[in-house]
Amino acid sequence: MPAKSMHSYDKTLYALLEAFNPKNVFEWGPGISTQIIALYPSVEKVVSVEHDEFFYDLVERLSLDNVSLNIRQDMEEYVNFIGDSRYDLIFVDGRNRRNCLKVARNLTDLVVLHDAARLDYRDAVDDYRFQIWTDEGNTVVLTNSQEVYEKSKSVLCSIECKKPNPEVIAIKKSALEKGYSV
Repeated sequence: MPAKSMHSYDKTLYALLEAFNPKNVFEWGPGISTQIIALYPSVEKVVSVEHDEFFYDLVERLSLDNVSLNIRQDMEEYVNFIGDSRYDLIFVDGRNRRNCLKVARNLTDLVVLHDAARLDYRDAVDDYRFQIWTDEGNTVVLTNSQEVYEKSKSVLCSIECKKPNPEVIAIKKSALEKGYSV
């Protein structure tokens, strides 16, 4: 694991990659996560889908051999691009995350959601039996498997945090919208 954080979820992602050694990974919303995942030694293939041409082009320039990068601007096609294949890990950091989380439940035992504190994702997050919140509540590891939960919890114990309080999030959002720094 690198000494300095590159992105808010990187400690969580590196810890999970090391613990689970996934071979096949899917992600909605490529970016820094794509590079982190694709360069991890155990990862053989990353299937990634983006809705925005700008971000697609940025990631395409990385020329990562084991990444299948796709663009789907239609949201239904975007969410359902994953098909019915199973994956060792699914990373959700793109559009329509609520629906992506619902689809992911049936295709893996290990889901990582970035920007998880957003209230509009809460019902989809709560559909998972186990949640491990990290990154000050910005990232959550989701699973319905007791075994995956126990293993995840053991490797994330040093960065685990409490589930964000919706009232605090709403207060901060309101303050930011009014131009206050929080």
